[in-house]
Amino acid sequence: MKNLIKGIAALQLYLSVCTPIQHAIAQCSLPLSETCMESSVFCSLNQLNGAFCTNGSSVPSPCSPLCSQGGASNGTSWWGFVSQGGQATFTLHVGNCTKHNGVQWGIWGDCVCGEEVLCRSIPCVPQNSSDVASANLKPCKTYYLWLDGCNTDQCDFTINTSGGAAPTLAPLGFINNQSNMIIEPVCYGVCDFLLFVNPQPGGCEPTYVWTLDGTELEGHSSQVKTDFPDYGDFKVCVTAFIGNPISGSVCTKEGPRCATVKVRPLPSKVGLPRTICWEAAHPSGYKWHSKLIYNSGTYLQEFRDANCCYYDSAVYFTVLDIPDKPDVYYITCNGTPYVDALGRSYTPCKDHYEISFPKFTNPFKCDSAIKLTAINVNFDARWKAQCQGGQIELSPNIAIVKPCSAGETYQFDYKWYKKSDPKNILSSDERLLVEAITADYSVDVTVRVELGTEIALCTKTYSESFNEGELLPNGIPINGVNTVCINGAASYRIDTNITYRILNYIWKVNGGIIDTKKDTSAIHVKWNLPYGDTGTVCLSIVTDCGKSMERCMKVTFGKESAGSDFKQRGLIAKMNSPSLEPGNWRLVSGPGTASFENPSDPKSKVHVYKYGNYCFEWRVQDTNCLVSDTICIQFYKAIYIPSGYYEDRNQLQEEDATLPTELFTSNLISNTGFTDVTISGDSPSSLHYIWYDHTGRILLRDVRDLDSDISRIKIQSPIHSGFYLLLFELNGQTVVRKICVME
Repeated sequence: MKNLIKGIAALQLYLSVCTPIQHAIAQCSLPLSETCMESSVFCSLNQLNGAFCTNGSSVPSPCSPLCSQGGASNGTSWWGFVSQGGQATFTLHVGNCTKHNGVQWGIWGDCVCGEEVLCRSIPCVPQNSSDVASANLKPCKTYYLWLDGCNTDQCDFTINTSGGAAPTLAPLGFINNQSNMIIEPVCYGVCDFLLFVNPQPGGCEPTYVWTLDGTELEGHSSQVKTDFPDYGDFKVCVTAFIGNPISGSVCTKEGPRCATVKVRPLPSKVGLPRTICWEAAHPSGYKWHSKLIYNSGTYLQEFRDANCCYYDSAVYFTVLDIPDKPDVYYITCNGTPYVDALGRSYTPCKDHYEISFPKFTNPFKCDSAIKLTAINVNFDARWKAQCQGGQIELSPNIAIVKPCSAGETYQFDYKWYKKSDPKNILSSDERLLVEAITADYSVDVTVRVELGTEIALCTKTYSESFNEGELLPNGIPINGVNTVCINGAASYRIDTNITYRILNYIWKVNGGIIDTKKDTSAIHVKWNLPYGDTGTVCLSIVTDCGKSMERCMKVTFGKESAGSDFKQRGLIAKMNSPSLEPGNWRLVSGPGTASFENPSDPKSKVHVYKYGNYCFEWRVQDTNCLVSDTICIQFYKAIYIPSGYYEDRNQLQEEDATLPTELFTSNLISNTGFTDVTISGDSPSSLHYIWYDHTGRILLRDVRDLDSDISRIKIQSPIHSGFYLLLFELNGQTVVRKICVME
């Protein structure tokens, strides 16, 4: 007991060097620290027992709140201590306080607010009082005692503890139990590699400091996990401390214990060879991790395993060549489309048309393609028959319809036979000569088509529909006069070009005598029929294929036909006299005058200036007689019905050729809003008029009363320029005029 008292007195004397704080207690036996990490450490509870001081820190605690029961920090003072472990009792005696608020205090097992041992923050320990707390401590572990004035109060205090002597450390074992102090193998890139030493006996928990090539590692336990920056040899050391090595307050230590860690790359791994398709590598490259592969070869890629260790993987890639695009040839005779292996249809014509097959080839499922050349063979007959040497030549003239022109070639074979006897083959030539008799013939046409490596035979049967007996020349046109005088004469000849051989000419005349050679292309006839009678000239010819049909021409004696009477809408008509002799037209009767474009032309145009019935005479004069004929034409007015939708359009009738009333208005008027209309003839009682625009829409309509034989009145007209239709109705007449309104 005396020795304990002497020891405490000696410790108090030793710690009396603390700087006095301006309080009732002039000296401080505790080495006060304002932060936990910088705390000095008492190496046993005996050293802490009886210590006294005044809290004076201005640095708040990093723990907020101060502890689990709460408390706000104002300025916290810190002290460290170690023990041999076990149950310990702490008694805090609070003396005078500057603000009379008291203090908060407690113990942490670390400096990061992660291990609370005890806490007294709510309520504050008041001045001139004591507070007792107990804790079960771990041997060798550094604990941190803190004290904080409530509301920035500063108080004198004394601490009493129960406990024993300072703890001791056993020698450190080998790192990772490697007695040769070499740790291997360690792979390059390994993450969280475990380094450890066996724990101290008796549960002693000192502070361990680990270094890697002199650089301190994080963590202060008997084991630590770390990464290595590269491959090579690394020196790892560990030292065990009792105390706070950070502040330099160390009670005792063991070590350092070191070892060499040999970090080496893992050997490369060889992966299974891979085969990739051309389209996967081109044009952008096949992506294998960080590599783009375009060509065959061995490629390396760095990987990390589950332990983060680096290793290279070597894989040989084979980039396949572009698959051949074979030429596929297809021939169809009936337009059937080509169907590919995927069931897709393609209509001819195609010339080296590329068809893709995605993922189609075995075993690698690469894309492939073909180049399709496909044609449809369509042909038809264009029959022709002609006379040749007394026979008929039949020719089907086979032609390819819309050839594809994809390099195909054609060869034609023929089999001719009578339609009634298909087993009897008549010929295999392109053409067939038959007798000029009525019979039906057929031909089987086979077209041999070659396209690339393909050959196809397309066969069709054609039957001609000619009547070979009717293929002889038709009647031959005759040229000559068709009007003659009594006892007159005239010449007649063939009026066409003959391309085939004529064996005989057969002329026949009724009403006259041929006074020249008969078997020739032209004859002279002396006519002997009475006036007003009609004769005929007929001709047929004999060719290699037989006798042609006979064609005749009528000849009139003493009277020339001017044509048949007819009606003509408008004021212009075209004459249609069949006369072949020169003559003249003249007006016989009519309501007005008439003029001919060419009076001597039997088909001249004639112009009249009033509507009505006109009669005209065609007169031919020669040395023997006068030939004449009369034709009558009724000229009537054309009524223009607008394409619009005025209500009475279906009731408009064509105006009669002779009208009792005539109207006149200018076709070109100004846009004053009025225009003049002159009315002559019978005196109508009123005039109805309607204006239409070009769409048929009614713009104006009105009725004006009339009271004289000749009237000149003003009517309303459109005020906007443009083309209009003006319709008049009077005494049952309907007249339409096309009017242009000008600005």
